[in-house]
Amino acid sequence: VLAYRGSLDEARSLGRQALEMTNAQGLRFFAGCSEAYLSLTEFLAGQFDLAEQLASAAVAHWEAMPSNRPFAQALLARALFMQGRVSEALGHARDAYEQLTKLGSLDEGEATVRLALAECLLQTGERANARTILREAAQKILEIANGIEEAPTREGFLTLFPENHRILDLSRQLGCLPA
Repeated sequence: VLAYRGSLDEARSLGRQALEMTNAQGLRFFAGCSEAYLSLTEFLAGQFDLAEQLASAAVAHWEAMPSNRPFAQALLARALFMQGRVSEALGHARDAYEQLTKLGSLDEGEATVRLALAECLLQTGERANARTILREAAQKILEIANGIEEAPTREGFLTLFPENHRILDLSRQLGCLPA
């Protein structure tokens, strides 16, 4: 929440404290959570190398946690993508998406998984496949938004979460927003 609000230094500080505590206590799941959200914070700050390192650590911590690992892999894919390492990013994005497909849903990060794959597919010229992923992602986002009764909260969900905003923007650009 702090990172999404633009309070990156505060988000980093809190995330590092959480990571130190969870590592000291041997709590692999929560260490992965700390690393994933620190990765997201660094991604939003444009520090893609740090985002990559943290996402890689989260992937390792969540190795045996199938409902969390795809989110970490998608974070890793997006960090690699932003560093111009598209083929490497695509491998992680495809794996994350395959895991999402097998599970049906994730505890966290479904939009990030879909966005990571769509961005990689667009970059590698797989426009039709990217459109399919974006259509699916936009439909999910809009379904959730339609269930939010309060207009300001619904609007915030659609615009303030960078992943949701980017998915909807790309969907509009490619003409694949659901009816």
